[in-house]
Amino acid sequence: MPDNIIKQVGHYTSWSGNLTDVIVGVFPNADFFNDIPDDDIREHCQIIAQQTHDDLNLLAKTYEQNGVRVFRPKIINNKPCIKNCAGVQILNPRPNISPFDHIFCRDNKIVLTWQDINRFEDEASVQHIIDCMSSDIEVVSVRPPNPYDYNFYNKMTMDEWPGNKDVLLDSPSFSPAGKHIFYSSKYLCSQKGIDLMQQHFSDAEFIKLDAPIHNHLDAQFRIIKEGHVISCHSKEKLLSAVPQFKNWNVYTDDTWRTRQLSIAPETPMSAWLDDDDEISLADIAFVHVNPNLVILQRENETLCRSLEKAKVDWIVAPIKYDVYFGLAISCATAILHRTDECIDYFS
Repeated sequence: MPDNIIKQVGHYTSWSGNLTDVIVGVFPNADFFNDIPDDDIREHCQIIAQQTHDDLNLLAKTYEQNGVRVFRPKIINNKPCIKNCAGVQILNPRPNISPFDHIFCRDNKIVLTWQDINRFEDEASVQHIIDCMSSDIEVVSVRPPNPYDYNFYNKMTMDEWPGNKDVLLDSPSFSPAGKHIFYSSKYLCSQKGIDLMQQHFSDAEFIKLDAPIHNHLDAQFRIIKEGHVISCHSKEKLLSAVPQFKNWNVYTDDTWRTRQLSIAPETPMSAWLDDDDEISLADIAFVHVNPNLVILQRENETLCRSLEKAKVDWIVAPIKYDVYFGLAISCATAILHRTDECIDYFS
């Protein structure tokens, strides 16, 4: 069987076992923005693009150096453009820098989730990887409805989003923990999407999480190892929402919230080119290579101290423009396979 054949997919945790296969996001180099007419904006876009391109390549190389097989999405568009999906014009469909946003693997099944109309090309960007999978791997595809009711979604408030008109499903809203799967009830997955996940993984025990836990769970809490968890919420708030951690060591790191709020919406593009190493989207969104080693995008004092207490080492693979793109190490990494177990970690 050829080396590029994917024989098995799935992971039951984000922290246990050895990581064997991943998809790492891609971004074009500076040439992607060559046609932008404004000299200053073009230069800034090109610098950000090249740095992100290099950072993602370094992340892929870091995985490979630690024995993990890496696959990469294809770049479908060679420059910014406008495309049509389900009757909606999409401006600048973005390259697949965040494969974790649309890939969830468990029980030798890969679910290609979909939540954002602007990401309608994500599945096409990984089709060549899907084609490498053995025939006994089940592929479940969630696609944009046709027609897409743009007016329905455009009028919704944040509290109403996403309604339950369509199957909207977002992989980072789910966090596997052995026999359990935590999921956030707000604000990315429709109930139809959650029902679909429960249907396909009927042997798992799904645990619904309410406020203040919401959206992408990798930015809300991250298990360092069994008995150790770090969160952007206080210990009291985390345990109120997730009582399963009541006997665990709970560490809190909310410094990323303060740094992110310091960036105003009207920040000029030139400001992103400053030395922003202290600005982070989510420091806790690391990825385990094995139970004793994680990859971070930058060293943070609180996080590193928590890792030391749990006797877990780390490697740094920087992502400079993580706030600009809403990107973290875990976002850029879709886990295809990890050698862990489907056991109860909370009994």
